[in-house]
Amino acid sequence: MPNEGRVYFALLGSDFDPELLDLGVRPTETRRRGNPRPKHSSWIFSTERVVADVVDIYSMSSAVIALLIPHEARIVAAMKAHKLEAVLEVVLTISPDQSVSTPAIGFDAPVVSFMSRVGGSIDVDTYRGVSQLNVCDPKRPLDHERQRVNSAQSAPRAGSDPTQKAQYHDNN
Repeated sequence: MPNEGRVYFALLGSDFDPELLDLGVRPTETRRRGNPRPKHSSWIFSTERVVADVVDIYSMSSAVIALLIPHEARIVAAMKAHKLEAVLEVVLTISPDQSVSTPAIGFDAPVVSFMSRVGGSIDVDTYRGVSQLNVCDPKRPLDHERQRVNSAQSAPRAGSDPTQKAQYHDNN
């Protein structure tokens, strides 16, 4: 089983129509806030899903941001006008097969700089073995709408099992 990955830049907000945002670049996906899901409306600019033994987050994130940098002023203006949050989201499913390389995770200076200038955050969600990238249910929360908690509802303690799987709960 190979690794899987996707990187996307999202603008999130409660009271905006993502279809009406004119940022100079077309989104790859938009979602309108719903009841109960999704929790936020989202304007998303994404890479394709990559399925490979080697998933390179450096190059994937660089490709997304390189295409957005020329539109930075419009992105910032839309964020201010609609009270939006920006996130660069990395979603990885890591193969449990020990012979498959783990993904290369990191961000180059232009990516970090851009995210800083727009006041955004970077989030990395990792999963082991079961793909989270092929679920297309529009009522399913996006990765940035989930909160990671372990089964004890607290951070792992010293001496706890680091291989324990995290559970995901909606922030509703």
